[in-house]
Amino acid sequence: MLNQILLVLYVIGILLLSLKLKQGTFSGFAVSGRNVMHPAVIGIAYMAAYFSAASFLGGGGYGLIAGLPWSSGEFSFT
Repeated sequence: MLNQILLVLYVIGILLLSLKLKQGTFSGFAVSGRNVMHPAVIGIAYMAAYFSAASFLGGGGYGLIAGLPWSSGEFSFT
């Protein structure tokens, strides 16, 4: 019961905060208001997203192929 109350309070708080701090539109958020960032910032963000997905998906897949079934998922204990 306490978890549900805390979740509802959290969601209400986030909604109120988002309404108070509303700035522009979603398309302005998605493309950063058409302000061009430095290429290094874009490259670092791309590399972080790519290596995060590659390590999460590729690490488990390699573990399964290498015969380590316990490493095929973050929380799978087979």
